[in-house]
Amino acid sequence: MPQLDAATYLNQITWLTIFFVTYYRVGLNFILPALSGRLKTRAKKAALAKGRVSGFDGERQAALSGYDTTVSSSCGWVTRSLVSAVAQGDAWRSEQVRNVDAGALRNGNVEYLNAVSNARAQRVLVKNIDTTQG
Repeated sequence: MPQLDAATYLNQITWLTIFFVTYYRVGLNFILPALSGRLKTRAKKAALAKGRVSGFDGERQAALSGYDTTVSSSCGWVTRSLVSAVAQGDAWRSEQVRNVDAGALRNGNVEYLNAVSNARAQRVLVKNIDTTQG
């Protein structure tokens, strides 16, 4: 196996040291400072955003109270309008029932009473005829 060849140990160790030291220096001088700067910037932005959000609490409370006021006044108006519409509908329905009772049902009742009285009269006549002939 070429990895275990004693003649190439020094060459392998040299190149390993060169690559390791180079990567260590690049990481120490370029990668770690860039990561550290980004993390600090992110932390500062988060702190600023948190401060701005807490500044909006008063505005949020004002908006919510305005919303609650608007909704409650709208609900009151809707309730009053609905009660008024129901009252007008009941009045209209009562008037229509009175009109129907006064007009169409009266004529129907008169016709019904006439039909019933005619039927009774016929029965009485039939009974009278049967008793006189029998």
